[in-house]
Amino acid sequence: MQVDNRQKPDIWKVSERVLRMLLVIGVFFCLLQIWLPTYFVNGDGPCHIANARVMHNWWTGTSVDLYKRFYYFNLHPHPNWLSHLMLAGLMYVVNGLIAEKLLLTGYVLLMVTGMYRLLRQVAGRPTYWPLALFLFVFHNLVAQGLYNF
Repeated sequence: MQVDNRQKPDIWKVSERVLRMLLVIGVFFCLLQIWLPTYFVNGDGPCHIANARVMHNWWTGTSVDLYKRFYYFNLHPHPNWLSHLMLAGLMYVVNGLIAEKLLLTGYVLLMVTGMYRLLRQVAGRPTYWPLALFLFVFHNLVAQGLYNF
């Protein structure tokens, strides 16, 4: 009787190449959800775009007299400042709908890369657990349009 000394393939062994390919595919499908429809439907998204449009128009001197009757710059810290500033800045290059899609694209890329790095650091070795991060990319706060979380 002969003994088989060959190692059996480990089906759970993680290939770094396969893991990265799966992450890229996951990011692609996340971005499709943002870019494929005309509008990214959420609760407060239109309000953020409108506020950013006011800021952008104020900076460019468009319709300032109209806005002065209804708006003023609140100089107290507010959680939406960063997203409004980014949207207003992007509106120098693109319209509000595309600016929102670019903001959400940045969010998805930062969320996925940050969670991937965290889960890799916690695991200490390559594992398929980082793929679970896709369950948390489009959570309830994103659906409500709360970009300031």
